[in-house]
Amino acid sequence: MANQYLTTQDVLWINHQITGESYAFREAELLEVVSQQYTYGANHDFLSNAARFATAFQGRDVIDHAGLATNFVALLAFSKLNGYDVTLTDEAAAGWYTEIGKDRFKAAEALEVGLRREEHQHDSHNPPVRVTVQDVIAAYPETIKKLLA
Repeated sequence: MANQYLTTQDVLWINHQITGESYAFREAELLEVVSQQYTYGANHDFLSNAARFATAFQGRDVIDHAGLATNFVALLAFSKLNGYDVTLTDEAAAGWYTEIGKDRFKAAEALEVGLRREEHQHDSHNPPVRVTVQDVIAAYPETIKKLLA
């Protein structure tokens, strides 16, 4: 199955879904962060790509409000779109996400704690991005609130 990626427009839409408003963002930095979902050449190491995407947002002021919550939702949506089940509870997810950002070199290992490769993947199954994002937002309301604080 070919990897699916979120666009900058998807990330901005996620931010709007979380906040209910549109916020200013730094376009070049947002493009750089979003591009961390893939590498040049073969993109077979999903966890490394996801780790780069997760850690690129942390510690940067890319969007004026709710950047961490936006990245959390984007990271889980990116994972689900690429055949990973999210095994985290809402109570544990904020701590897990924060832990990922502490050491970008260990982020892929930390991701393995909260993600599990789906056993039954179907190449023809491509869930819509917006539906996947809405599912993530519905599943993790407390985590999103914590990351907004």
